[in-house]
Amino acid sequence: MPPRSQDAPQARRFLKDQAYDQIKQDILSGRLTSDAVLSERMLAERLQLGKAPIRDAINRLRQENYLTVLPQQGILVKRRTSKEIADTFEARLLIEPQVASRLAGNLSPSDQQNLEANLKHQQECVKRNDGVEFVKWDVEFHMGLVRAFGNEDLVSMMERICERTFAAITQAFHGSASRFANAHKAHKSIFAAIVSGDSDAAMKRMNSHIAETWKGQMPSRKS
Repeated sequence: MPPRSQDAPQARRFLKDQAYDQIKQDILSGRLTSDAVLSERMLAERLQLGKAPIRDAINRLRQENYLTVLPQQGILVKRRTSKEIADTFEARLLIEPQVASRLAGNLSPSDQQNLEANLKHQQECVKRNDGVEFVKWDVEFHMGLVRAFGNEDLVSMMERICERTFAAITQAFHGSASRFANAHKAHKSIFAAIVSGDSDAAMKRMNSHIAETWKGQMPSRKS
């Protein structure tokens, strides 16, 4: 039986969103890199979707500066500039240490429980030497703190900021078990300071952690 007429637009929206979400995730995870030349056909075959939802997803991602469409050449994942990366990490340094400081001694039981579960997932990733999965829990740890803070505008802002750092962090952790093991250790230290109510330590530890993540892999703002 063919779908009812009112179901067709919903199905089309679902396919467009599916294409958009998958291509974006592939970019953020590093599965689609800036040195690859893409096409509508290749992406349609990769996702096993029609060209219409793929074309819509490409347009959305181009508007969000994830993709560049070059006539007669193809579609490229947009390489982030040194300044863009520096801006993103500087935004985190301005926001997250303050969030950690003000959360100290103020975590709700449910937020504390969620963060403890997150740290356990991180520990399992370290044991398995699974850097890709670790980055997901890494980002979720930082977002969990911002959500616990309770400012919805800040949550929306940090979702975009964390999204922009996802690919860079994945690349930094790739093949380096010591780096994500150290990140897990830093997260535990930050969490301990927050739970104990030590606002100064929470701020300093968060600041050091973000700066260390940036250091060595990320170019400085002046570069």
